[in-house]
Amino acid sequence: MTKKLIIVLVLIANQNGYSQSILNDIKQYLNSTVTIFLDDNTKSGSGFIIDNGKIVTNLHVIEGNKNGYVVINGTDIQHKIEGYFDYDNRNDLTILSVPTLKGAPLILANELPKNGDKVFAFENPLISTKVILEGKIESSSSTLVPGIIKTSIPFKFGNSGGALVNTKGQVIGIVFGALITLDNELNAGYATDISFLKKLLQNKNETNKNLNLGNGAYYYLNQFRLKYNVKDYLGAMSDINKSIELNPELFLSYFNRANLRLKLNNFQGCIDDCNKSIGFIPNDAYTYFMKGLAELRLKNNIAANVDFDKAIEIDINFASAYNMRGFVKGNLKDFNGAIKDFDTAIKIEPTNSLFFLSRGGFKFFCTNKKEACQDFQIAKELGHEDAQTFLDKFCK
Repeated sequence: MTKKLIIVLVLIANQNGYSQSILNDIKQYLNSTVTIFLDDNTKSGSGFIIDNGKIVTNLHVIEGNKNGYVVINGTDIQHKIEGYFDYDNRNDLTILSVPTLKGAPLILANELPKNGDKVFAFENPLISTKVILEGKIESSSSTLVPGIIKTSIPFKFGNSGGALVNTKGQVIGIVFGALITLDNELNAGYATDISFLKKLLQNKNETNKNLNLGNGAYYYLNQFRLKYNVKDYLGAMSDINKSIELNPELFLSYFNRANLRLKLNNFQGCIDDCNKSIGFIPNDAYTYFMKGLAELRLKNNIAANVDFDKAIEIDINFASAYNMRGFVKGNLKDFNGAIKDFDTAIKIEPTNSLFFLSRGGFKFFCTNKKEACQDFQIAKELGHEDAQTFLDKFCK
């Protein structure tokens, strides 16, 4: 490990009051993680050592690929992937055969994760130089889909298959995806509970099989994200439908299809998919927020208000939910309530130009022209492209 990397880790540990033993666990974690390269370096993912010659990663990382190699992070030695020992299609897990790879395996945790626990992940070095990603567990169970861990870490492409570890450096989950917001931002990250990996390891399958597995639900989910990001919405819809067809219990697919349907103005379809996603993961604030947007577009103001209420109940600092609930309250003639929600949104995010534009519009409607124009001016200074139009129309 480089001296610079150790210094970074010491700073992280000192800032959070971690003991030297925890720092050593994090060091062990770093030295036991790998980056996976597939098919002439056109695709990469993450993984970690579970035994000499064995790597754990997501199944979707290797699907559709015939060749590849891994590199232990912090080194440049390539270890050829000879195949795989076993996989779990439902939970997106696989154990790869890499005979020349030797290293310290990560320890699998026995303690169950709890909401609010501090967690860490390792950033794929091809994505950034952050090294350590830090967050907390937001939820770790569901009545319909047990074993899904939601974290506050917005995992990026390339992090798939990496280990999610606790403060002891022990693996509690395997990273597999993140939610895409309406602004194409990654919001929250998800991992598969370690219990599914333990069950897979109990099979003790030592037969090495060649790569080139067929593409599954998670593969099409990732293809959806790639096409969504370049605004190929028809292609994205085809891929997300295929993902749901292959695995009707993959809640991320319903969430992302709801997002796409909202963008394509299929509001009822968005609501239907949000309800399916909520059935699997009942406490995701953004899903209720997205559902509220669709209800608002259908002019179902009371239903939208209920959804924004729920989003705020789950996340009391969800500024955009306050902003949109302000519009709903305005539609319901609760103008004081609307202004109060805009005030709260601005208090949470004081540099968000949209919130000032929203509040200014309602203040103007409530005949408070002076304060409305002040908000329009602040929105302009914060960079909102429509603020000058409001100033020209209402403030001269």
